[in-house]
Amino acid sequence: MNEEETITRAIIGASLRVFALTFFILSLIAMSLKALHFTILGLSSATLFTCLSFILKSTNNQRPLLLISLCCLYPYTWLLPITGSQNANGLLTSEFLETPSTPWFQGIPEGEILNIGEQLGYTKAEKESLQEVGILAQQYHEIEASNLFKENYSILMDSWLTDRKHYWYLDGKKDAPLLIFLHGSGGNFKSYQYWFSQEAKTLGIHMAFPTWGLGTWSPNKLETRLLKLIQHLKQNKNFNHDSIYICGLSKGSMTGSKALALGKIKINGFISLSGVSLLSDKQIFSLSATPIYFIHGSKDERSNSHYCQNIATSLIELNQHTKFEEYSGNHTIIKVHTKPIVRSILNWINN
Repeated sequence: MNEEETITRAIIGASLRVFALTFFILSLIAMSLKALHFTILGLSSATLFTCLSFILKSTNNQRPLLLISLCCLYPYTWLLPITGSQNANGLLTSEFLETPSTPWFQGIPEGEILNIGEQLGYTKAEKESLQEVGILAQQYHEIEASNLFKENYSILMDSWLTDRKHYWYLDGKKDAPLLIFLHGSGGNFKSYQYWFSQEAKTLGIHMAFPTWGLGTWSPNKLETRLLKLIQHLKQNKNFNHDSIYICGLSKGSMTGSKALALGKIKINGFISLSGVSLLSDKQIFSLSATPIYFIHGSKDERSNSHYCQNIATSLIELNQHTKFEEYSGNHTIIKVHTKPIVRSILNWINN
């Protein structure tokens, strides 16, 4: 082995050990968040890179290290696409605007991802409000037991990396209204469909839950997706084409309202749930053509409730069908007051 090769091996080995240390630290963080699958993935990666660094350095029998490395690769199968089982009685179907495809990352439980998000992303006040009814991730035991989804996979992590033009769909009664639900930052969690499905099914309302990545699209990009989705649904679903509503939660409301203000999306009403962006006078005037139902938390720290009320007041002056309703709580009101909020939204659509 010449000197240049020795130096190259040393650099690669050092890099592998840095990767190993990084994954070990990440696994400790995941362990503190009670994220079992991410902990195992982190420890497996740390062990794998450590073994590879020793294999690169060692000239002795490397068979034990190779066997350990192969074992460490097994958790990576959790990241592969798996079609999973089908539930014939499931109310919600997983559908695509274009070619259907199987999402990746099926071995990572969605509830575990949400649990990490709740612990890292919520303020102290938001965590305290959720503790009143229990951490939302615990709902995933109920979701999995409910057999609500015809396809048992999650689209969540997959949508962070690629746009499969996916949506969940709840079929309703013939010629009943359609409600399109826009998720917030983080992605299209199954919780949203779980909250609305039974009540919407009882009322016969059709619902579509489009997946738009982490919820960070621009208004123009979201407008394009919504226009394509509405056209696609009109061609393939049996709802009342003259009765279409959109509900946006948090970032879904913030971006959705701006997309609606662009003027191309024609709907019967918009529900703004815990989210209002800074809007210009021109955008407010454009939105006034559509009835809007504002639902907001009185102590919302992320989307100022006073600003929301001012926007609502301006719009009510222009459109008497617009209304504002305030709930006691912060940005998590839909998770604390789930049933009354869902019922008020669906009743507003039906009346």
